[in-house]
Amino acid sequence: MIARAIARTAATAAFGLTMTSWPGTTPAQAGVMPAPVLPAHVSGHEARTLSVSDSPRVTSFSLKALNTGETLTVHMLGDRPTDESARAVAHLLRCTRTQKEHEIDPRLIAVLSHLAEATGSDLELVSGYRAPKNAHDKNFHTRGMAADVRVPGVRTWDLRKLAQDQKVPGLGYYPTSKMIHVDVRDVPYKWTDWSGPSR
Repeated sequence: MIARAIARTAATAAFGLTMTSWPGTTPAQAGVMPAPVLPAHVSGHEARTLSVSDSPRVTSFSLKALNTGETLTVHMLGDRPTDESARAVAHLLRCTRTQKEHEIDPRLIAVLSHLAEATGSDLELVSGYRAPKNAHDKNFHTRGMAADVRVPGVRTWDLRKLAQDQKVPGLGYYPTSKMIHVDVRDVPYKWTDWSGPSR
């Protein structure tokens, strides 16, 4: 009897639900869970691919582009942005020099989401995608894999520490410019740059 009760509790906990989450539900009915209710921003295709057993956590965070003043609420399904949010992020992170857009690596958006969650605050985007200036310009910004960000009220050193704790692959610390660079390269690398914004 105790073993069955433990198994039932574990099964419901796996869904992030408890018996009391469903008014009128009896222990005998506990194994029958209704389909998850997804927010309106989730596309039909995304909704069809989800089931109760593998539904990712639905979260959101706010991202403000300092160069344009535009603000975007990014919706996440687990560690991936919704299709609509992915397109909106590509527009927000567009090259400010050419206005060209580029697909942003979903792993980078996940990094930004985790930083926003860790700080409990909105993120400010200093720089996102940068259109290549020549054939040799192949840094991670030109691939949609990097962003320079800051968080109001959070010291740059502390933001760097949070990114480091989250094992962000590419991590640059810019104490003079008061921002950090994050990217999703394959081989981890960290650096500090004391130069100012003009350099």
